[in-house]
Amino acid sequence: MGFNEVKCNVLHQGPTTPCYEYSMRNTSLEVITDEKDSGVTIDRYLKFQMHVSKAVNKSSIMLGLVRATFT
Repeated sequence: MGFNEVKCNVLHQGPTTPCYEYSMRNTSLEVITDEKDSGVTIDRYLKFQMHVSKAVNKSSIMLGLVRATFT
């Protein structure tokens, strides 16, 4: 099974990691700031702030729906 270079990304981890440009089959890979893997979102500093923020927003929406249903 081969890699699909269009779906591949680069996530530089840590503040001291050099930000090199990577390519596959003459296609430059996109540099991303955060990635979701196994349902958990992490950023380049290995912090979960983005994950927590998304979880809080999702739960706030659900709470609003529940409140609207029972009022």
